Amino acid sequence: MGFYRRGRHGRKFPSLNAEGSGMYRLVLCNRPDCLLQLYIKQLREKNKPRTKLRAQQLARHGAKWTGIPEPRKHIKRRCLDRYCTSPEAVEALLGAVELEGCVLDMCGGPGDAIATRLGATCKVVTNDISTRLSPGGLPPDTNLDASLASFAVDFLLAKPGQRPDWVLTSPPYKGALEYVKSALSLAAKGVALKLPLSFLEPCADRGGWLQANPPAVCVFF
Repeated sequence: MGFYRRGRHGRKFPSLNAEGSGMYRLVLCNRPDCLLQLYIKQLREKNKPRTKLRAQQLARHGAKWTGIPEPRKHIKRRCLDRYCTSPEAVEALLGAVELEGCVLDMCGGPGDAIATRLGATCKVVTNDISTRLSPGGLPPDTNLDASLASFAVDFLLAKPGQRPDWVLTSPPYKGALEYVKSALSLAAKGVALKLPLSFLEPCADRGGWLQANPPAVCVFF
């Protein structure tokens, strides 16, 4: 049977000298490694109330936090990333560009702002990949995928002799470059697209293309 000796290990493990540490807890072995395990266990028991108090304080302060919290989840995007051109964007465009002739909204239906605002002054043709997404339940003139490189050919096959003078739309921001290329390959006069300002950043996938095809007019709103 090994007993704890105050002068031998007391200086190394002062917690063993505290009240309540009876001899029955020290009779296992007098080796320092065993006493170390006992010391660690005793220290953990001693710190339990302090740890619990700290957790309560964090919970109480967190409930009163007035800063902007981190979002708990990402906002769900619309089906097919469909965010059509707003009436305000159409009005801003009309203040900067004179539109006439045949206009194609290649990512919108007859119930969207381009068709309803320009219908009285231009011939408007609409294309949407899905007939179910257009407001008002009105089907678009064509249901083609405008992100494909063959969109211009597919559209002229579906609408012979109706090559648009202008292509106006708000394409999905994800993969927007493919929509821009499709619009430029089809329009006879010009293209006007609503895109985020970040589209003009010379990223690896479009830096060279933007340098060769810079926009003629930028309307910021």
